Amino acid sequence: MNHYTKGAFTIVCKPAVCIHSSKCFQDLSAVFDPREGPWIWPEGAITEGIVSLVVKCLSGALSYYYNAVIAVSRHWQFSVSGKRCCRGSGIKFKGKDLCAKMENKGACGI
Repeated sequence: MNHYTKGAFTIVCKPAVCIHSSKCFQDLSAVFDPREGPWIWPEGAITEGIVSLVVKCLSGALSYYYNAVIAVSRHWQFSVSGKRCCRGSGIKFKGKDLCAKMENKGACGI
């Protein structure tokens, strides 16, 4: 699994899952270029453009998340600053999927 970060935004790529449909390259070659290394360059487009392409990934090899800061108090109360986690990032704490909680409720629901 590879992570490519642009500021507060990270693209996650699972090469072993990719079916090589080339949709990402055809639709957004300024970000996705298999001829270059590293082949994902998040600075090549605005975040919203990348997100709209990543959610269309046919194989699920691409996902993304916003780099949220999660703070835990001594009483196990969570607070989140920054943007929320998104599709497929799989961030977990104590075995619970924080992103699923945040996506549904807009803030950590644990």
